[in-house]
Amino acid sequence: MSFFQDKEYEDMDWLNLAVEEPTFSLNDILVTLPNEIEVTPELIKKVINYNEISIGMLLKEYIPKGMPRYRIEHLLNAYAWKLPEDGSKLTFNFETEELSEPLFLIKETMFFEGQKLIEIVWSTCNNIIIDSISNNRGVEASRINEIADFLNSDNKIRSTRSLQRKVRVLQREFNTIIKEDKWKIRNMDLLIKSVTWACEYIRTGNLAALTNFNKLKVMTHKKQPIYSMEETI
Repeated sequence: MSFFQDKEYEDMDWLNLAVEEPTFSLNDILVTLPNEIEVTPELIKKVINYNEISIGMLLKEYIPKGMPRYRIEHLLNAYAWKLPEDGSKLTFNFETEELSEPLFLIKETMFFEGQKLIEIVWSTCNNIIIDSISNNRGVEASRINEIADFLNSDNKIRSTRSLQRKVRVLQREFNTIIKEDKWKIRNMDLLIKSVTWACEYIRTGNLAALTNFNKLKVMTHKKQPIYSMEETI
C-alpha cells in the first residue's frame, strides 16, 4: 500500500468519480434527526425553562453527547418554528394545559450542501484555530511560521512578531483553501482534520499531527479529488 494512497478514491466507480459528491459526518447526523416535532402540552411541561422553549431543548435527546457547541449550532439552524399562518400570537394556558394553536418544529434543511456546506466547514475550522491558537498563550510562533511555509504563504507571517497577526494570516490561508477548493478534498471531515492537525502541531509540537498534515498536503499535488487518507497515530 502506498504511503499516499487514497483507498476510497481508488475503490469508487466511474459515476461517483464523475459526481465528486462531498461527504460530511454532520450530514449523517442531520438525516437521523426528526423532520418534524409537534410541540404538545406534555412536551412543553417537560422542557419548559423560564417560560421559553428553545430548539436546542427539543432536539437535545437526538444529538450525540459531547458534540462541540459550534457543531450543534449548525444542526439547530437547520430547524424553524411553524407558527400560525394568520400571524396570531401563540400562547400556552398553564391552567388548562392547552396551546392556543398547534405548534411544530420543522427541519427545513435536509442536507448541508453547496455554499452552505462550505460555510459550515470554514466556520468549524475557524473555531478550531481560535480555540487552539488564539486563546492559547503558550503557542510557539515559530511553529506557525512552519505551517505557513507548508501553505506557501507570503513572508508577512514571518515578518511580524504579533501572534494575533500570524493567526490572522493563517486564517486567511485556510479560508482561501476551503472556499476556493484549492486542495480538492471531498471528505469534509478530512478537510477539518487538516486544520486540526496544523493547530495541534502549532499548539503542542505533536509530530504525528505534523506528519498527517504534510502527508495530506503532498496528496493535494496529484490535483485529483481526495476522499480518504491513512493517518499516522
